Amino acid sequence: MAQYSFASAGGTTQGSAGTGAATVLWQMTGTWAGTVTFEGMIKGAYDGTATATAGLAISTNFDVANATAIDYRIAGTRFSLAASTVCDTGTTAAIATTKWGIMLISATKTGTLVGTWATNAGVGYADEATAKLAIPALPDNQAQIGYITVKAAAATWTAGTDALTTGTGGTVANTTTYYNTTWLATTTWATIGVTKVLDGTTVSTTTANGIFMRDGRGFERCRARWSTATSGTLVIDEVPAGYIP
Repeated sequence: MAQYSFASAGGTTQGSAGTGAATVLWQMTGTWAGTVTFEGMIKGAYDGTATATAGLAISTNFDVANATAIDYRIAGTRFSLAASTVCDTGTTAAIATTKWGIMLISATKTGTLVGTWATNAGVGYADEATAKLAIPALPDNQAQIGYITVKAAAATWTAGTDALTTGTGGTVANTTTYYNTTWLATTTWATIGVTKVLDGTTVSTTTANGIFMRDGRGFERCRARWSTATSGTLVIDEVPAGYIP
């Protein structure tokens, strides 16, 4: 359970942090005046992306792994990626001498990493900026975790035969750069209906103390926000599923 106490002088956007649990309950107490609005964060904006930086880095010469365990979302459902999950770079991607290639790194619903290359059919790209423009499309039912760019050295670079930069094996890549992808920083909140426990009615706002609840699934998070803080002190207790007796 989380408890939040707000004074009206603090502004008009104060509210609980929000939770995406199956059942969310809010209890309003205190002596206050104004309006509390119930809101849900639209999760669709985050589909196909990770919730945090994965820390992509070289793994045993030829492959890539994430240093950090993260969550990601596919089709409205959250999945988890364990730390040190290896993304196999394969054995077929080739990049011509001193040219660039790019590999998209994505996660499946089962927590595995997939590498998808773009190398301009082995010809490579003249510079990194051009390679980035050629980043492959995200495969269906996967989430983008990041990507790497690779510049070949004094010979054609081949995945699985020639190591990434700092690795050992074959003609090591001249440059390998790791980029992590996270979800959009912008959040989208929408007013939602909740059940007033006292009488079972559905409301989207309240101007009085009480207990309110709803199913939080379908949203990234749900919150109670003191949208109009007229006076007094408001206390919001936010209780996710599992805490309710």
